[in-house]
Amino acid sequence: MDQHGIVLVMGITGAGKSSFINLLKPDAVSVGHGLASETKKLQAVQINLDSSNQRSITMIDTPGFDDSDLGVFNDAGIFEEIITHLTAQYALKIPLRGIVYLHLINEVRFKGSGKKYLRVLERLVDGCGMLDSLILLTSQWGGVNEADGIRREQELMTKYWAPLIKRGAHAYRFPRTREEATSMILRLVTSNNNLVLSIQKELIDKESRVSGGMDAKTWFKQEFGREMDGTIAEKVLEKTKKEKKRFWHRIYGHKGGVRIFASIFGFVLTVVGYVAAFGGVSGQP
Repeated sequence: MDQHGIVLVMGITGAGKSSFINLLKPDAVSVGHGLASETKKLQAVQINLDSSNQRSITMIDTPGFDDSDLGVFNDAGIFEEIITHLTAQYALKIPLRGIVYLHLINEVRFKGSGKKYLRVLERLVDGCGMLDSLILLTSQWGGVNEADGIRREQELMTKYWAPLIKRGAHAYRFPRTREEATSMILRLVTSNNNLVLSIQKELIDKESRVSGGMDAKTWFKQEFGREMDGTIAEKVLEKTKKEKKRFWHRIYGHKGGVRIFASIFGFVLTVVGYVAAFGGVSGQP
């Protein structure tokens, strides 16, 4: 099987991130039905994209902002965790094929947490040029009458999401079937794009911001009200170096592309301190 990299799934708590992944692979992750997020840490789920099992992708389910259990401070911690993961993924040269961002269409107003998460998304993709690898999904259409939903959808398209759509992002309603969801992700895989984020280049390659805007650490402090861990890149690279021999020794003991990539991605998660190697990817054979 050919493993085609990763796709990051983002959105506030309750937006349907885990439900989207479960549509691709039933019961892959837990889905919450209350105010608190069911996803507390990043989770990696391997998805087969065709019936012949020749192509697969690893979906990354991220915790949502606005978790009623954890408060505002945790929004900063969640984004720091996402940054740490992206730093490790980039350092290990695993391709980021795309980002799926979910938004609740049944929200009466585009409230603070939704706006904050959209700013986070915009900061992540700032400097990426065209955004053909970004999918914007509206969810929870069953919780709103059609007229209100269409009105809110148009407001998103023409106002809040307009800058992203102008740069090539694709906006859809939440898919109704596994086939629809798979088609969305398969397009990311077959386009063969490798999405490189400016924040990855800043932290790993030490590149200055091309646009001349705020650097990642300054932006983080302004957005979240506290300093970002200034040693993320150093910790990731040092951990990568220390674990490398043990990692490759484990890989050589297994046959098959799925097992090997699961090991690789387990290693990414190990590097950033989420799970033990081989223990964090759902769907291993």
